[in-house]
Amino acid sequence: MKRFFRLAVAALCLAAALLSQAAAAGAQGGQAEGDAPRARKIDEFGHARGCDHGARLDNFAIELQNQPDATGHVIAYGPAGEGSGTAEFRMSITRDYLVEARGIAPERVTTFNGGRYKNRHESFVEFWLVPAGAEAPTPAAYRNDVVRFNGKFSESEAWDSFAWGEAMGPPVGDSNLAGFADVLKSQPETRAYVVAFNGAESAPGAWRRVAEREAAALKRYGIADERVRIIFAGYDEKLKMQLWALPKDAPPPAADAGAERRPPKATQVARMDRYQLKYEAEARSFFRGFAEVLKADNELTAYLVIRLHTPPQSDGDEAAAPDPEEPPDVDLAKLAEKWKGELKDAYGIGERRLVVLVVPPPEDWTAGEIEAWVVPAGAAPPDPYAAEDAEAEEAVEGNPKES
Repeated sequence: MKRFFRLAVAALCLAAALLSQAAAAGAQGGQAEGDAPRARKIDEFGHARGCDHGARLDNFAIELQNQPDATGHVIAYGPAGEGSGTAEFRMSITRDYLVEARGIAPERVTTFNGGRYKNRHESFVEFWLVPAGAEAPTPAAYRNDVVRFNGKFSESEAWDSFAWGEAMGPPVGDSNLAGFADVLKSQPETRAYVVAFNGAESAPGAWRRVAEREAAALKRYGIADERVRIIFAGYDEKLKMQLWALPKDAPPPAADAGAERRPPKATQVARMDRYQLKYEAEARSFFRGFAEVLKADNELTAYLVIRLHTPPQSDGDEAAAPDPEEPPDVDLAKLAEKWKGELKDAYGIGERRLVVLVVPPPEDWTAGEIEAWVVPAGAAPPDPYAAEDAEAEEAVEGNPKES
């Protein structure tokens, strides 16, 4: 299993951990002297983000370190199966963090899968401190309706990105999608629908990217491709997505809206720096994003604006030694030329529909990046310095000349 958690992450979240520890101590209280030892619940929570999750785990680790004779019991509830957001995922993530990042002895961490949580969209976890001689806690008997649910499972705003970055801190996973997959696996005769709406200001193809990303994730939960149908339902104020589970003989939940509207002017669809692009999966995702937009509309041209890498000019700075665990840096210009050939070979798109602009950076230092733009026929190409000019104008307006 990939190690999401490193000691550096724990250090960054230490302040939050101390706050969490103080709050937990005030809420839980202590055990009266002379009482028989008993398990004590340290924390319980559902979804948590990045450092908040790390802080709660750190607090639990501190409790274990302060009581070396006690064991830690983790009870996880959530969608059945394996993968991001399931009860199994939360168990393994918690154990991995406590043992690998915080150095708790493996035999002192016990995990239990408590089954599905009462809310089919969520996972939930309990942290217990069990002193020597105390009885272990008993999991709650939650129930939900996944084995009989039909209809719209969820609706939410979506985030369009050609690549996903890892958040700071350990993840709890996508329990909503895990719950949806749980419904589908519990009812083999259902069909999954991913219904996507492009936002009024969304980049071309955004609905397709978020829908295909969701469909690909369902496959990782063991849902066969033939059970999943993607529908473009038109436009809404925001980019959004619905998940539906319906009987195979039921009509689709929305009509297909047909072709997308063409953007009226040059529109940026993505930007990524060279540190991200040196990872093959992210580079492939970036390339596929604008390639699919070009394939869907023959009247569009793609522009790749390459801002070259320039190192800091400080005399005292020395170039950092390459990290042997990281892929080598990528030459952005060579990568763009490679993509030109792949457009022709894999998509049948001629080189004239991909224009590469290599420009000096607008600042004294930049990591180096590529911007992907799409431009309709007859429209002006992107202005690589528009953002810089706008910032300069704002600076002048915000700092009027002295009289």
